[in-house]
Amino acid sequence: MKIERFTMALFVFIAGSFVLLYSSSNLHGPDLRRRLLCHAVGIDVEKGEFHITAQIFKPSQPGSDTPVDITQTNVEVLDGRGKTIPQAIADCERQRGKKLFLGHLKLICLGRNVDLSKPRDLFGFCLGDKTVCLETDICFCTDSAQELLQTHMTTEMISTENYINLLDYNAKTSRCARCRLIDLLGEKDENFTALVPVLEVESKGEGGKEPVVRAEKTAVVQNGKPVRTLDAQRNSEAFLLLKSSVSAVGQAQVSAGPEAVMIEKCGLEKSMTIKDGKLCFKCSLKVVADSLGESGGEKAEQIGKKIEKKLQAAFRESYSGDRAQDIFGLEKQLRFDLPRVYLNYKDNIQQYLSKAKADIEVVCMVK
Repeated sequence: MKIERFTMALFVFIAGSFVLLYSSSNLHGPDLRRRLLCHAVGIDVEKGEFHITAQIFKPSQPGSDTPVDITQTNVEVLDGRGKTIPQAIADCERQRGKKLFLGHLKLICLGRNVDLSKPRDLFGFCLGDKTVCLETDICFCTDSAQELLQTHMTTEMISTENYINLLDYNAKTSRCARCRLIDLLGEKDENFTALVPVLEVESKGEGGKEPVVRAEKTAVVQNGKPVRTLDAQRNSEAFLLLKSSVSAVGQAQVSAGPEAVMIEKCGLEKSMTIKDGKLCFKCSLKVVADSLGESGGEKAEQIGKKIEKKLQAAFRESYSGDRAQDIFGLEKQLRFDLPRVYLNYKDNIQQYLSKAKADIEVVCMVK
């Protein structure tokens, strides 16, 4: 009896060890030496064809063992064309005889002619690849994605890291919005509104100078196309209502004139309600102003009122016409807070939202 139990335990142990070794051997995934490690993909539309610009990492080049190499670039740019995006990607792969690996993809850049009305079709190449992260950043380019991805930086290992850092910093400091792949894939209605940051090549870096790329503008997308642009200088307070924003630079009017003040967001509540029989966007924003001196209380109140006015003005600008430019996400908020009302007006939701009123309260405190 004991011998049978021992034999059975030994069999289970050997079988379990075999399964474990077999599974661990498959955890390594594909051989990366046979793959093109893609960090950024640019999508342009030219003469009815998709033009794909893939920025890939070159591990075999000098300086690839170190994060900084000012003498050699560690990135290479491949161009592919096709009637569809998969065909354009396949064109890139044929040029090197390797498969394009998207598991390291961090950024998707869109040219100004790209239609975003059907994001699931546009980004179908990502949905079919299980290695693509849904948190991948999406951005527009002022001209073409090819121009942006061919602008090489030397201050980081790859140019894409610079772009991600720019988007992250400017989104957190209320200078632009931030858009992720998952934000667009959840949209089923072609008339959705999205905020997409814009990367602009200000200087290509001639004469030995470092290229200058800025992320201080945000495209408001409707029906798949940008309809207007939000600017960091004029719309910074409005960005405080976005989940990616954590701070901003405001002004306090003192006797000596305007004074710049650092503002930190510490609380935000948004909801859609029915007030006096009318649709109302209710927003409560709490901010902390840094180092306001002796008359900090008065300055804090002035900053709070100024932010309120900025937000009210942004709301009126967005919702004064027949078709709302939904930079505050009211449609999603209405669908979440008042689903029955949303379903009643779903077929004419833009016109219904254009009649909404705003009840915005900003509480500013002294740090």
